[in-house]
Amino acid sequence: MTHGQARSYRDGDAHSWAVGRYAVAELLALRPELALEVAWDGRLAREVREPIVAAAAAAGVAAARNDARVRRARRKGSAHVVARFDARALERDLAAESDHVVWIAPDHFGNVGTTIRSLRAFGLADLALIEPRLPPAHPHVVRASIGAIFGVRVRRYRDLASYRAAHERRIYTLHPSGDRDVAEVDFARPCSVLLGPERTPRTDDALPGSDRVRIAQDASVESLNVAVAAGIALHALARRRGSARPRDGQERTRLAEARRAGESRC
Repeated sequence: MTHGQARSYRDGDAHSWAVGRYAVAELLALRPELALEVAWDGRLAREVREPIVAAAAAAGVAAARNDARVRRARRKGSAHVVARFDARALERDLAAESDHVVWIAPDHFGNVGTTIRSLRAFGLADLALIEPRLPPAHPHVVRASIGAIFGVRVRRYRDLASYRAAHERRIYTLHPSGDRDVAEVDFARPCSVLLGPERTPRTDDALPGSDRVRIAQDASVESLNVAVAAGIALHALARRRGSARPRDGQERTRLAEARRAGESRC
């Protein structure tokens, strides 16, 4: 892969791309050691560009206007700043004392990115991908997470047995026919929440002794999208841990105004 061809990213490539102001800002703030360069085009507003350039300078990362580089790297036409980063160094060991999300065979960029955002939102920071069908450093995953991936620890495992050998803990499997409502579970500490395709042998039979938990829903719907289900389960876990704290009104207003100001200038 050449430096400008984000769309042709393949697992094992040395470099990947963070696309858009939020993803670039998260990269520079949370994993600056991964950043290799920052580029923007002529449509990036100065008030957006200046703090990004300052963060790049503080991290010792080259930053310059390069319209062609941005045009080749971005997925959508609304992004006006990109950053190239070290894809091979993105993954890192999970924290042994922390709660984990464990996902069997994820295969959708948007779902993975959305789930990573839920981890960050609810105070979790560890994601194990079992037999993943997509690389976590793919630009589409980074974009879908809006850069939140740089604030979590992600590690791939060959199979579920490899993960369990490395992390011995209580596992709660999300399943439509689970024995208990996830909102009523008193989660062990630490624990893992297991996600996977519904009704597959790997999630039903490979975990003897694990707790199957369900999300209450209308019977007319067979199952929830996995990223939606993950968000609900992680919120329940965060409430048990006391880490799901609502922002005060002033902070919500400030964040909303900042986001609106940058929506058309990212």
